[in-house]
Amino acid sequence: MVARRTRGAVGMIVSLLCFVPLQLHSQGVDDAIRVSRQGMNFNARALGMGNAYSTIGYDFTALRMNPATLGLSEGATYTMSVNTNGFLYSSNFYGTETNFTTTNTSLNQAGFTFPVSLDSTRQAVFGFGYTQDKDFNMGGKYSGFNSGSTSFIQLLKEDPTDAARQLGLVYPTYDPVGRYLGDQTVLNGNFQERGYVLDAGNMLHFSGGVSLQAAPGVSFGVSGSYNLGTYNSDREFFAEDLLGFYPDSLRTNPDDPRTAGFVDASYRDVRTTQYKGWDVRFGIVYRFYNFIGLSASFKVPFAHLIDRTQYVSGTSSFSSGSVIDVNQTGVSTSYQITPPYEGTIGAMVNLWILTGAAEATYVDYSQMKVSGGLSFPDESDINKRIKDEFTRVVNLNIGAEFRLPFTGLIARAGAMYRPSPYKGDPSRYDQKFITLGFGINSSDRLFFDIGYLYGWRDQRKDEVQTAADPTVDQTIRYHDALISVKFVL
Repeated sequence: MVARRTRGAVGMIVSLLCFVPLQLHSQGVDDAIRVSRQGMNFNARALGMGNAYSTIGYDFTALRMNPATLGLSEGATYTMSVNTNGFLYSSNFYGTETNFTTTNTSLNQAGFTFPVSLDSTRQAVFGFGYTQDKDFNMGGKYSGFNSGSTSFIQLLKEDPTDAARQLGLVYPTYDPVGRYLGDQTVLNGNFQERGYVLDAGNMLHFSGGVSLQAAPGVSFGVSGSYNLGTYNSDREFFAEDLLGFYPDSLRTNPDDPRTAGFVDASYRDVRTTQYKGWDVRFGIVYRFYNFIGLSASFKVPFAHLIDRTQYVSGTSSFSSGSVIDVNQTGVSTSYQITPPYEGTIGAMVNLWILTGAAEATYVDYSQMKVSGGLSFPDESDINKRIKDEFTRVVNLNIGAEFRLPFTGLIARAGAMYRPSPYKGDPSRYDQKFITLGFGINSSDRLFFDIGYLYGWRDQRKDEVQTAADPTVDQTIRYHDALISVKFVL
């Protein structure tokens, strides 16, 4: 997956801070959507056809889409796929250009399927293996003189941390009777600033399943997956008052004389997160010879355990001679997230050398739920926010495959449309993808496939409740390539 972002100065700060939300409530929502969103990387044939694969995918990939289609397999198979992607970031921070690129290549799928005859007309097909369908690798940098009024410190004011307060970057305010009113800051730009964010991680699924041919052309299937994910983020930000904009008489915290005369400050937030959980899929497929097919599948998710450890550190210095260092030990948090159910219906038609497929998946993201490990008020706040902010969507996939007669050469094309799960979003925030693919079929024994994806959407500034300039938008573009090999034994 390659993403390219090019926007103004405020947008650079916002997009970097948006990679990792600052408060527990934002963390819970961020983790929930990261675990719940559908993956994109399975095998090259599926990708080339826009992942419209739940009716025609009679190989290991069926376990993550519709296990019933395993029953259409004509022999034992071994499938292996390699994914390569990158993240390209280009910033223009008040006239200073900064480019950043991170890439990743991984073995994203390996699986076996094998049939077992039940009688002279029926068979059961078993499959097992693993898939990496999500990649969280991304990052970005910016650097330059911030002549505006929005900075990473301004955003910390909206989601304050103890470290930010100790460093004198923000300070709490109260009304006359002692009720908390929010945090404030006097540091609103006009300093040299830089930022660097590097994220990494993936989501793995270790799957097993079986499909039973119940009658000619009709198969039922069930699969289970143990899901194991990691998400690591390292954020670093720095600000320095090179022009003396903040006088020696100005305290960044009015109640702390050490904070008089801001000189510079650094802030670093490092987090490592693990996701662990199960889901089960049920499916049915009907094929009228090899002409028309209909399918349906349903995913039942179970609670996923979220384990996070956070390290926050920083240094601030002032013309008063004070230097404040904060180096916190790791703070661990554990709780559970239950993703939403998913229901998919699909269809296919095969006309000799041309196969077309389409499917629709219903997901109600407002059904995501956080439970366990948190205080009841925090748990309730996160779940209320999920109900308020998320909605139901229907994801659409369509694809076609053309087989050049007597050559074994195959061409594919497809498209995907995934509406934004946030309520009230205009269509520019929806994910749109087009895909292409190429394959070689060698005597129905060896299949070599290449799939390519290009996608785009606008980035929401309030996805993680940051105090960003609402007029600034980001455009994300994706590029992804998959190479797959399948052996029919």
